[in-house]
Amino acid sequence: MEECEVHIESLFRDHYLRNNKRGGLKNLRCFPECLPIGHNPKGFCGHSVTATVYSNNYLPAKSLLLGRFSTRDDPLPEPSSLPLVVGSSYSESKVKSRIRDKEDPLKEFVISEKLSEEKLSDSGRIRTTYVFTPTSWHYGWRSSKHRKHQMHSFRIYLFIARKSKQLTLMALAKTTDFTISSSKRAKAGQE
Repeated sequence: MEECEVHIESLFRDHYLRNNKRGGLKNLRCFPECLPIGHNPKGFCGHSVTATVYSNNYLPAKSLLLGRFSTRDDPLPEPSSLPLVVGSSYSESKVKSRIRDKEDPLKEFVISEKLSEEKLSDSGRIRTTYVFTPTSWHYGWRSSKHRKHQMHSFRIYLFIARKSKQLTLMALAKTTDFTISSSKRAKAGQE
């Protein structure tokens, strides 16, 4: 199996506010940080997440770098989520059917876009840079008074096409842990 490493380049806070929108959207505010022009108190306030993959060879064209939110203790955000194990293969259609789009922003995975790919002169390894730029950072985790101190992370998964219509999970990385609270409680002075 080819050696691949995923590194998350963006910095993350240890706490985020989350608001509730129509249609079941629960968006993290200011994730992973505020907009480059500063905080936006209304509408979207967030930024992209950048990740770098280091590999021995150029990544195949059908490679995917996907992300999803989960709790620190359980990588599955929902019971219906796809359980993922490094080295295991998955149906390409099953993985792709879970990627968020404009029609269904509640799906499991956020997709990234490849920005650049270059061979490093010092090591001969390939550095591929990806960026996640969704229009919102939806995370549908259900809070309760017993789970309000739960730790969370954003996990990033590298899938490489190995066989026809199969994707192999080659590597993963996760952000530092963070907590979430309701923006309604923060406005009411409860946070």
